[in-house]
Amino acid sequence: MEKVPRTLRRILLLVALALPVVAWQLWLAPARETRQAWSGTLIETTRSPRLLRLGEPGTHRRPNDYHHEWHVELDGGGVREVRVPHRLWHHGEPGLPVVKRRGERWPEIDTDEYRDQQRRNREGTRRVLEVLTGQ
Repeated sequence: MEKVPRTLRRILLLVALALPVVAWQLWLAPARETRQAWSGTLIETTRSPRLLRLGEPGTHRRPNDYHHEWHVELDGGGVREVRVPHRLWHHGEPGLPVVKRRGERWPEIDTDEYRDQQRRNREGTRRVLEVLTGQ
């Protein structure tokens, strides 16, 4: 029987150890988060740079160059850190009520003004699509 080279064994071991981590980050954690429901009050918004997206010094950074997080004080007690997309993050202000519904990926701001704004955005998008498609 032929002996497997040491470097190939190390590479195979590294792949075997990395596979569960990648599966957790890409599929299992988002699916688990989707099944949860909670509510609370937004206490802080933070953003931190993504180390793999750092550009050359002096270049303009885009919103997707950062991790955007909300820190939410849950109604049942405790604090939860939630990564949210920039389009949602920039609407958050401390003191706003936040709710995460089962089946949804992201939490949302639980105010009438925010829901009305989202409804108007959807109607505007629908009208633009009707004009573009000629319907």
